[in-house]
Amino acid sequence: MTTTFPAPIVLSNSGGTAPASLTALATCDTRAWLAAGNWSTEEEKIAADCGTATHTALAAFLRGNATPQARQEAEAVFEAVWRGPAEAIDPEGPLARLTYENTATILRSWFDRQSLTSLTKINPDLVEIKFTLPLIDDCVCGHSWNHHPDDGHCTRDCGCLAYQAAVVFAGRLDAIVTNMADGALYVVDHKTTGSVTDWWLKKFRLDAQLTGYTWAAA
Repeated sequence: MTTTFPAPIVLSNSGGTAPASLTALATCDTRAWLAAGNWSTEEEKIAADCGTATHTALAAFLRGNATPQARQEAEAVFEAVWRGPAEAIDPEGPLARLTYENTATILRSWFDRQSLTSLTKINPDLVEIKFTLPLIDDCVCGHSWNHHPDDGHCTRDCGCLAYQAAVVFAGRLDAIVTNMADGALYVVDHKTTGSVTDWWLKKFRLDAQLTGYTWAAA
């Protein structure tokens, strides 16, 4: 007879099937519950898709070592990923800011103003890094990892055949780069928004995501 155990609790800020967002958990239980069930408005879904397209383009830019050629490739990637879906957006409607024409202009402006190559050294292998790390020692079966020898089964005879941490932190780092001034490693995390306001900037002061990502990178 096979014993069934609960799935690990996944804490994440990078999407997925049903993550419990660290930011949502820290600010609003209801928001966390909605995020875990992938409940969102149509506007939120479209904005999230646009953000994903932007991150895909920026990943191509970083993997190309932020060269002019990499910029051209990144702009082509963004067009390939976002132009089609964005055609459904009414340019006169409330989501006009997310049209391909507007977002592509913003992306080009960012490329024009950024000076990443003069500040950092980019390793293409350290771009878009997915990770899943245990936050506690206990397995989903309720027993600690030290009750699971190399072959995986639990020595407490509970029927568990493989160790799975009961709570894990999962995410995806945009990049880890080297600061040219001091040689230290830094986590890069790109953010997209419809409007850069004081409130939007201040909300990251107590945001658990960057702290968690720095811990994961270490």
